[in-house]
Amino acid sequence: MKRILITLILCFSLLTINNQASKAAGEIGIIDNYKIMNDYKEAKAAQKQIMNLKAELEKTFEGLKDELTKALQNTSLSDADKLKKQKEVQTKFETEKARFDSVVESVRKDIDGKIETAIKQVASEQGLSVVISNTVVYFGGKDITTSVLSKLQ
Repeated sequence: MKRILITLILCFSLLTINNQASKAAGEIGIIDNYKIMNDYKEAKAAQKQIMNLKAELEKTFEGLKDELTKALQNTSLSDADKLKKQKEVQTKFETEKARFDSVVESVRKDIDGKIETAIKQVASEQGLSVVISNTVVYFGGKDITTSVLSKLQ
């Protein structure tokens, strides 16, 4: 009888400890990154800005390519002059590409920072200890996507 009583007390204690540990860990939140990027106005505007910059870069690249083609086909230029022109065009393109990459990085960091701040605020308000993407969750968790989008608006 004592063994059964001790076993029951031990089981009850383990269940209580497990329940308290679960509460201390908090709930897991999930977000739909795709929905956030598609429904967040600033993210959509940033994507449009990036696409416009990309089109501008492609136009610049085409212009530089035409400039280089003309120089290489120019029979009056020496091989040294053609090589110089090729390096000049390459430098121009690399400069434009670096500018593009810098702007894209800056825009993305700004948007990512705002989204991360909103996620942290919602997680704190709802007592969530972890927030992960819905792409890695098969079931469970609390979807906070709508709450995050509300914070972003």
